[in-house]
Amino acid sequence: MDISDNFYLKRRSVMAKKIKNHPISEDDLNIIINAGIRVPDHGALNPWKIKVIKGDKLKLVDEEVILPEFIKKNPEASLDSKSIESKRLQRASVVLAVLSTPVEHPKIPNWEMILSSGAVCMNLLSCAQSLGYAAQWLTEWYSYNEKMLEYLGGRSGIDRISGFIYIGHKAEEPLERKRPDPSKVISYLWLRLSKRRKGIMSKTSIVIIIYILGLIFGALFLDLWSADTSIIKGLVGLGWTALLLIGLFFAEKNERN
Repeated sequence: MDISDNFYLKRRSVMAKKIKNHPISEDDLNIIINAGIRVPDHGALNPWKIKVIKGDKLKLVDEEVILPEFIKKNPEASLDSKSIESKRLQRASVVLAVLSTPVEHPKIPNWEMILSSGAVCMNLLSCAQSLGYAAQWLTEWYSYNEKMLEYLGGRSGIDRISGFIYIGHKAEEPLERKRPDPSKVISYLWLRLSKRRKGIMSKTSIVIIIYILGLIFGALFLDLWSADTSIIKGLVGLGWTALLLIGLFFAEKNERN
């Protein structure tokens, strides 16, 4: 496959405000949802829930939760602002709310369960886009609203809303946006290891080999390890060992850098 045909290298979200909310295929929706739950999940704990909001329920959530909560927090809001909040979810054909619902576990960290819920969001988003739909993963203020969390069946203080996946139809193909410079966010930790594999000996190994050769030289030519000991022989042995320790220190320091 040519790299230009890779879906993930061309994947692009469509802003919710540009999504057309015509109905989408039930078969496609089922594919998207089932793809959403095929994620990394340490311990198979399923620490997430997907709430499908479609049809009349989109308007219901807008009018019973989002708009009243917005007015409660913004009593002086303009009519235009209220109008926007009254149609938040109705911008899409279907909205998939993803809840992070961690469970108690003696070994698996809570953080891994939260990450798994994020993976659900990304799978839902990517699958919808791969089928040709317009889609966007949003949070917006109501993802952090207690009333919304309660309405979706979440437990206050435990569960959180990982996001809302808006799905609908494209009015037009989205434009490419600025992407990160790979050289600034990607680095390779295996470069030094690969050099060693190619036969480049570490400085630590070289120092140790030199030390061992010194011991052999002292034994064969300087008679350092004979029964006839002296202060000079002892000082030579201590000095050679001291040089080993100094050499190891600087070798390790150099390799870490």
